[in-house]
Amino acid sequence: MNSTMKGFTIVELIVSVAIFAVMTALVVAKYGSFNQNTLVTNVAYDMALSIRTAQTYGLSVKSDTSNNFSSAYGIHFDMTSSKPNKFIFFTDTGKTGKYTGSTEDITTYTLNQSTYISKICLSDGTNCVTNFLPSSSSIIDVTYRRPNPDAVFCTTANNCPATPSIQPTVLVTITSSDGTNNQVVYIRKNGQISVGN
Repeated sequence: MNSTMKGFTIVELIVSVAIFAVMTALVVAKYGSFNQNTLVTNVAYDMALSIRTAQTYGLSVKSDTSNNFSSAYGIHFDMTSSKPNKFIFFTDTGKTGKYTGSTEDITTYTLNQSTYISKICLSDGTNCVTNFLPSSSSIIDVTYRRPNPDAVFCTTANNCPATPSIQPTVLVTITSSDGTNNQVVYIRKNGQISVGN
């Protein structure tokens, strides 16, 4: 046999193809999880921006539909469905701190079909004081009224403002449809809005 001939043996070729197949399988398996995580993160940031818009409208000189400049603006979360995937940006024309119906609607936001709001927690800053879970017929509204930059939280039980009154935080948990990925939107009483795990 001529020793100057070079090339792959069948064993080397099989090992190379096996390594390539394993690497491809790992990438494909992680792609679905990465895609779901990115989708949930994007939805959480979109929600945070919508809440920030309500805050900006409430603190700036933005008139409502009847040219009234003293209305508050807010976000309405309705947890009465089994997998809630909507929230409403509204103007509080009745000055109640609560969403009172479709006449106050500005925009209804629908989350991506692969995500839903799995839980809303009213926290005292450390512990969850009240959990609003799907199907619990719970509603929570977050409003902002000029000139105070603080958020006002109102709940179903006519608690307006909601307890606890010492710097409460609302945590809105967004979950992927398969339940593997979560992101939390933090709405603090002092006006800070952030996204995290």
